Amino acid sequence: MRGTLIKERPSRSVERVVLEDGTDFHVKRALLWAHPLRRLAALFGRDAIAREARNLRILTARGVRAPAVAAV
Repeated sequence: MRGTLIKERPSRSVERVVLEDGTDFHVKRALLWAHPLRRLAALFGRDAIAREARNLRILTARGVRAPAVAAV
């Protein structure tokens, strides 16, 4: 699955992917090797990507229109 690269930093990247059925979504990747503390935080579920997914689920539950989280 390859998409159009939107943003790339040393620690993370964002790609826009369109599936064959026309579904359009963004894929965020965090590169945990970029910093040892990020690897440690990810072991305990405290990394930025997991926190963002949790916050989006909370917003959606409160009735705010927010992007749906497919996977973390």
